[in-house]
Formats: sequence, C-alpha cells, structure tokens
Amino acid sequence: MSSERGSVRLARPTDLPALAALSRAARHSLGLPLEPEALSLYRLFRVPLGLLRASDLIWVSTDAGTIDGLVRIDADAHGDWSIVELDAIGSRDQREVRMSLIDRVVREAGRRGVPRIHVACADVHENTELLAASGFRAYADETIFLRHAAPAPARPTAMQMRPLHASDAHDLARAYAQTTPASVLHVEDFSLRDWGQAATGWAPRASISPALRLGESAAFALSTEPGALAGWLLAGVASESGERHPHALRIFLRPDVDPALAIALGLNEIGDRATARGNSGNPVLAVVRGYEAGLQAPLAAAGFLPVGHVRLYLRESRVRLTAPALLPATG
Repeated sequence: MSSERGSVRLARPTDLPALAALSRAARHSLGLPLEPEALSLYRLFRVPLGLLRASDLIWVSTDAGTIDGLVRIDADAHGDWSIVELDAIGSRDQREVRMSLIDRVVREAGRRGVPRIHVACADVHENTELLAASGFRAYADETIFLRHAAPAPARPTAMQMRPLHASDAHDLARAYAQTTPASVLHVEDFSLRDWGQAATGWAPRASISPALRLGESAAFALSTEPGALAGWLLAGVASESGERHPHALRIFLRPDVDPALAIALGLNEIGDRATARGNSGNPVLAVVRGYEAGLQAPLAAAGFLPVGHVRLYLRESRVRLTAPALLPATG
C-alpha cells in the first residue's frame, strides 16, 4: 500500500525519523503561526514528534513509497479531535496532499463517532479554501501573546482570588454569556456540566490548548467586592523545563473589571507554582479573542508581546445537518 501514489495510511513507529524530518522541513502547518521568525514561534510551540501521547494519531501521505505529508490529531477527554499539524513537502501538489489528509481525518472521525473536529490556523486564503471545502466553519479569531521569563508585577490588593468550586458553575456560565457573542456561544455549546469542571482546570478551548504540556492547572474566582464574581482565571504550569514548554494564563472578566489586576494575580500564581516545579524560566502564553480586545493593552503593559493571529474552525456533523450555513467568523 505504501508504494501506491497518493495513498494515506496511519503512521508506523518506523516512520518517526521521516516524520521528524518532514515536520522540520515543512512550512505549511495549519496548527500554529510561523512568524515572526525572530521569536522562533513555530519551533517554540510546535510539539516535538518525540513527545507523542496515547491520544495522538498521525496519518501520512505517501508518494511512490516516500512520505510527503502528515496530519497529526490530538484527542481530548470529550472525544473531540484537534488537527495540530498538517504538513506537506515534495514535488506533488501540496494542496492536493493536504486535502487528501484532511479528507481521511474527516472520514475516520465519522467512522469512529468523533463529535467535533477543531483546527486553528493562520487566516490566509489557502487555509480558508481548504477547510471550507472540507466542511469546516470559522467562528472566532484569536491573538496569541507571549511573555518571556520576567518577574511578576506586584501582587494587587484591590482584587481577591480564591480557588474555583464546582458550585460556581452557574455564575461562570452567566459571566461567560455576558461577554461572549451569541454566535460563539451557539457553536461552543457548553453545558452546566462543563462549567462544573472549571474547578479542575477545564476552560473554553483556545488555539494553544492542544499544544500545551501542562503539569498542573488551577482555576481561581476573582472578585473586587464580597460575594460578586468579577471573573476567573486559569493558571497553567508547564510539565517540562528543558524544552521551554510555555506556561499558560487564561483570563475571563466582566467588561467593567480592570484586567491589569487579574493579569498581575495570574502571573504571581504562575510564578509561585513554576518556581516550586523548577521551571520558572519558561515563557508564558495568553490568548485573546477578537471580542476580548480590552485585554490586549493590559497584557502589553505587563510585558506580553503579540506573536501570532489565528482563526478557529470547527466541523460538527450534527450542526452541519441542521444548519448548513453554520455561522460567520466573529471578531
């Protein structure tokens, strides 16, 4: 089968050297942005092929026995798939190679009962065209921010932070609905059970979610006055130190709340936990969706740099059957 032109098959252990070489050489992965080169964003965030997990699936495209493309899937706890890498090299039409790989993923997802397929990619014509042809719809945009290792700001006293509890689910769902466009809420379709898991480190999906290797995640409720939920944050600490795996900060706030206070609290929490794990020198990632523009300036003031812009796509069979014209992308 591997000698047939244009065939697609599951990767084998013996393919790993070829896949590592392809991953380094290719420049078309959908998963995360490649620029700016000076920050080595692609090399920093792409998960090395040697760090495969049990939830990873890789299909390869072959041309006359030579691997000329790969698609890598991460499966989450809900059974959803995320395309985290899609590469093609060689003399064949690379769009054709990538299309054949995505087609295989879509067929396999249907066969295995996968409810949703996610992908985050640069908003360029070739990606939009490729994903639209495969039934994906865009629903949100994100800016990825990076903060290199630096001391955290002074811990503020005007905002209090406590660990989230499962009993906060109703308040979290209500707060999220107040700040998120209805079109995005419809696509994400979170249940109260999902929000009940926020206390264990669950958070709405972001472009960086599948690539992170976090050793621990902790979620905290934020308040500026007793009994009122001002927002919440997720502090994630990387499991590795030598690979420069990034920590992660997610912040969800009411529009009337000062983001600088939450950012300072989050950075202090990450700094304390990272120091205890021995990887305080790792960078910190944060993502801001287009409709959360109020977070961008405070993140920049806290030392974060915008290093990439991506669009979030989703393919869900149930929604496509009932509403083929799903939704346009939202800010």
